[in-house]
Amino acid sequence: MGDNLSSPGRGHYTYKPLETPNSIRLLTLHPGARDDPIQCDLLHTKIQDGKYRALSYEWGNEGDLGSIISVNNVSFPRPIQKNLEFSLREIRDESENVTLWIDALCINQDDTTEKGHQVAMMRNIFREADTVIAWLGPAADNSELAMDLIADKMKLREKTENQQLSDTELAALAPIAYRSYWSRVWIIQEFFLAKKLEIRCGSKAVPYEDQFRNYLDVMCLPTSQFLAPRWKRGPNSPPTHTHMFARMMPQTTDPDSILHNAHLFSWLRRSYNLDAQASDPRDYIYALLGVSDDCNPAEVIPEYNNDTARDALLKIIPTCLKSMHPKHRKYSDRLSRAGFLVKYAADKMRIAIDAELQRDIARLLYIYPEDIDLEEEIGSEYQHKMYTRKLSREELTEALRMRYLSQLAAARGHPLPGWVVINQAYRDLFPGIPDAWRRDWADGG
Repeated sequence: MGDNLSSPGRGHYTYKPLETPNSIRLLTLHPGARDDPIQCDLLHTKIQDGKYRALSYEWGNEGDLGSIISVNNVSFPRPIQKNLEFSLREIRDESENVTLWIDALCINQDDTTEKGHQVAMMRNIFREADTVIAWLGPAADNSELAMDLIADKMKLREKTENQQLSDTELAALAPIAYRSYWSRVWIIQEFFLAKKLEIRCGSKAVPYEDQFRNYLDVMCLPTSQFLAPRWKRGPNSPPTHTHMFARMMPQTTDPDSILHNAHLFSWLRRSYNLDAQASDPRDYIYALLGVSDDCNPAEVIPEYNNDTARDALLKIIPTCLKSMHPKHRKYSDRLSRAGFLVKYAADKMRIAIDAELQRDIARLLYIYPEDIDLEEEIGSEYQHKMYTRKLSREELTEALRMRYLSQLAAARGHPLPGWVVINQAYRDLFPGIPDAWRRDWADGG
């Protein structure tokens, strides 16, 4: 069914609402030579009925615009991004239609309600795609040579192991792993969920699981020429390897397994370590929901029409605490986890950590009090009291308060990430603190 209200050849393309909760739009890219005008159709279908390839790409700067394309025989209402135009010209076949899912075109970006619903579906959209095309961008820095070298798996490995790559070849290969595509926060989800990946740069394409994975492997060989300082772009491994290791991780559906690595908190840490980038601060969270097995779609809903970045952060704190391994649910562990979330919010999401937010986070820290073993938490300094009589829960709680206050005083002068929130947590959760301790604590805060 077409998705257009205007008659062919007149006016501009207009989106029609999707009919059902599992409906998506698919783009049919019509055949043409590379420089021909881009013509396509947008059609409605149910996600389980579609046969398509999903495009993973970098949107680029808002002002970096390309051409106005034709959709359902009328003009799209605005130019598409230049990087997207480059990808369509390279992916287009000269004789056959190509069916794609592309977020910028298949989602009505002006409808924030639809956008939030479709973002929540992206886990299934990318998982159900026949192939995910990872578009690194147009040819540059001799990337055509690099992709040809990557395509010859055995030759690349042999030349790398024997230190036979020329300076020209190394200069072409190294930038592929450092393209800005790899640092986009949405790529984490799209790369991880793909059942089949194709890496495309300019006019060249290679399968990920064979040739491109081999390229990433040989970069880390002990004898690899890539390890020489002149070819490294920074102190850490290239961003490609964060995605590679994520796809390699053993998966488990057991939420209590210490090996469980698909929890939201784990993905947030990877995003932070990757220094992933997003133009919308909310996407630093929303882009990771689709790969987070502990996120209940009914509890954490992307709402672009209502949520601020602050709202998005507060939504996920209960999830990040509830999914902690049973052995690591001590209150001190919760504080540590909250400290990272505050650092993530301040550094990545550009949220101001004011007093109100501190209080909101502090309240959420104590949402699962039944998980806290007070006798274990208070430590050995109170154990001798238990030999003579069983301490009441009130006495254990008071002992726990004192222990943490003591730790705060001892750590004074060595602030940790989220320190202000940790202080606020104690103020909110332990109101009965003796005045002397309160003064000492305030001095250390």
